[in-house]
Amino acid sequence: MLTMPTPAVAHLTTALTGPLHRVEALLLANQSTIESWLRRHWQRTPAPFYASVDLRNAGVKLAPVDINLFPAGFNKLNSEFQPLCVRAIQSAMERGCASAHNILIVPNSHIRNLFYLENLAPLYALLVTAGYALCSGSLRPAISTVTPFDLPSGRRVTLEPLVRPGARLGVAGFGHGLMLRNNDLSGSHSAMLEALEQPVIPPLALDSTKRRKSDYFDYYRWVVKEFCELIHIDPWLITPLHRYGGENNSKWHAREECLTSNVRALFEEIRLKYTTNAIDRPPYRSGSLPRPRCRIQPLARLRGGCSVGVADRSPRACRWRHHREGLTR
Repeated sequence: MLTMPTPAVAHLTTALTGPLHRVEALLLANQSTIESWLRRHWQRTPAPFYASVDLRNAGVKLAPVDINLFPAGFNKLNSEFQPLCVRAIQSAMERGCASAHNILIVPNSHIRNLFYLENLAPLYALLVTAGYALCSGSLRPAISTVTPFDLPSGRRVTLEPLVRPGARLGVAGFGHGLMLRNNDLSGSHSAMLEALEQPVIPPLALDSTKRRKSDYFDYYRWVVKEFCELIHIDPWLITPLHRYGGENNSKWHAREECLTSNVRALFEEIRLKYTTNAIDRPPYRSGSLPRPRCRIQPLARLRGGCSVGVADRSPRACRWRHHREGLTR
């Protein structure tokens, strides 16, 4: 009896409701070339175990504005893609730690956030389906005993206190194996995670405190240059323009001048790209240089120093809300 093989690349079943935008048509027309290029590069530089990318589609361009190495949203995965997810997990484990049979997950400490816990349940299910024994240990001091959480979906997530006998981290009664982090340690760095003998994915060197978005964009731009030469498109079509406002001055007016000059230069660069690519609409709603809808708040109100927010919303949530492209920290 013949069976149809599971496709190597997922295809969405959403029906098109209108003509493809130019950039989408270019990517689809070069699909086989793109897949071959990605495969060659992933053989040389394997992709992370997991990651999520924020894309912004402006119609005239499609570009990533952020990447998360500790993703959530596993409860949003299409169930039809489960075989592909299981296969990807097995492939990543064989590549990264072929001898591992047990996986210790260290999630974020958002135990009051049921949306985050709902995201963990399908991740656990995928790992178990892939053939791995699983437990979940929390860095949160409040988790001092085995603590189950009953979720609105009917699923259950259980967290246990972490223990460290020697140089290996785990939970009581569970074989110490590979540690899979879903915790970027943005709040604090636990001493329990230092100098471990077991493999840790993603490694501690990739914590959020050791990475900058501006560095990510620099690396991305370097890769995109080669990619766009391959399929003969303008790199701007898949690259967000950005500037790093690196003025480090204790005087607020100096920081504000640095911010203002970079914003104006960025807006002009975007406007020039619209003209060069013959885009028949203005880059902004008003059609003219917008008034900056941001303000610099006192250091006492912002962790990490000078930052940019929009109106009264948080800087992190609003950095990309009103402008297609912008400054990065």
